[in-house]
Amino acid sequence: MDKMQTIKVICRAVRDDLVARYGKDCLYGTCIEASDRICSNLKRHDIEAKIVEGWCHYDDASSCSDRDYDEHTWVEATIDGKMLYVDVTADQFQYYIDEEIPEIIIGEKPYYMLHEEPETVM
Repeated sequence: MDKMQTIKVICRAVRDDLVARYGKDCLYGTCIEASDRICSNLKRHDIEAKIVEGWCHYDDASSCSDRDYDEHTWVEATIDGKMLYVDVTADQFQYYIDEEIPEIIIGEKPYYMLHEEPETVM
């Protein structure tokens, strides 16, 4: 199995386990647990990976009270010098993002996920 396939298998297993334990609509707050598990599994398969503590910047924050973003944690893995954004809980923010968020993201970092804390524009 190549490295990309390994990442996909690990992500699917972690996502399925989280959904089985917490429910599909109850993944808010599980990003740290998911990222820890994904990162440690990737490293066991000799895939360079690190946990990133960043921010999800909302497209629609009309239902928010104090700011238009929230903390989020994901994994960045490197294969052949290319960085991949790896996330199995980003869809917890679907209500606030205009585009469809897939259950599992492996690839380019979405525009709404930021490394630096954004300024509130509310």
